[in-house]
Amino acid sequence: NCGGKVTVGGPNANNGILFQNSKHFRLTGTGDADNKYGIFVAGSKDGSQGVAAARFSSNLEIDHIEIQKAGFAGIMVKSDPNCDPQTSAERGGPNKIGNQDFVMRDISIHDNYIHDVTGEGIYLGNSFYNGTNVYGCGVTQYPHEVRGVEINNNIVENAGWEAIQVGAAVEDVKVHSNIITDYGAANRSGQNGGIQVGIGTTGQVFNNLINKGKGPAVFIQGIGNNLVFNNVIRNAGTFGIIISNRPTPLASDVASQGFLGGVHIINNTIINSGDATLKESVNGATGNVFYNNLIVTSQNNWDQFRGDTDWVREGNLVFTNVNGAGFVDAPNLNFGLSTGSTAINAGVDVSSFGINIDFEGNTRPSGTAYDVGAYESNE
Repeated sequence: NCGGKVTVGGPNANNGILFQNSKHFRLTGTGDADNKYGIFVAGSKDGSQGVAAARFSSNLEIDHIEIQKAGFAGIMVKSDPNCDPQTSAERGGPNKIGNQDFVMRDISIHDNYIHDVTGEGIYLGNSFYNGTNVYGCGVTQYPHEVRGVEINNNIVENAGWEAIQVGAAVEDVKVHSNIITDYGAANRSGQNGGIQVGIGTTGQVFNNLINKGKGPAVFIQGIGNNLVFNNVIRNAGTFGIIISNRPTPLASDVASQGFLGGVHIINNTIINSGDATLKESVNGATGNVFYNNLIVTSQNNWDQFRGDTDWVREGNLVFTNVNGAGFVDAPNLNFGLSTGSTAINAGVDVSSFGINIDFEGNTRPSGTAYDVGAYESNE
């Protein structure tokens, strides 16, 4: 944009902005200093996107865009399998139709404002990493990989489905510093989460504020080596964090029909989840840890991780109300630790996981030990 704000889209638009077969580009609304979001997507038709990048698009950056009233996702970046060998985006399998060796790489989505959309706020990568025949070709197809993802500093409000969903992202994935409010507004079962680390996805989820929604705040369905830390989760509609990890399906995948590692949930602050704070359905990964998390809940059965899974729990604290936790200003969403909080210096050393900052980017630990929860005090 140049010389002011650019408005595109609307209720009759079939995608507000669409890229196809495009690589090495940036879409940015930073062209005018007076407008933080210098490109405004005012909506799109039912079932279409605010901004979409498809058909082998890759190596792209999308930033400083405001998107409202998209007919489905605010931003969608993925290519799907189909029955045409020239355009089917598959990674392999015994019945591969596509003849393209496509890997989507280096996707950066940051500093966008997405609100009041019908489906996902941000939808990146395919949901069917483990194989599907939904594309009508008569065989099971395995969608392309994504390698190199950063989704950060976005504001997502009132998304009908998940606020942020990432799938089939097998390497170098970071979802951080986003503010998510009122997610899953349509309350569609299985599609009402805050951040969904979808099937086939590894990587880090950190320093996000997830405040109010219909379903789980963080849903981990990945392939292991998932690190979830420094998140503030408040008033999840169902579970604070739910684990349902699945192994890779192909021997030729990034891990041969297995996992990249365990799930590491560290230094999160999770407050008043509607159902259990923690839920685990399936998880075959080993080396899972739950360290230094601060839980506020009045529920006795708040921990519903499976008893037959390899979990190590250390340094966690549970309070029955926000007053007991010693927060600075909980009504105004400041969950820093006030002087005298029992969470100060009560955590275990997690430096081996590379965690050296807190929710606000301050160095941790600052005292004699790690604090519990997403914030590090200066004591």
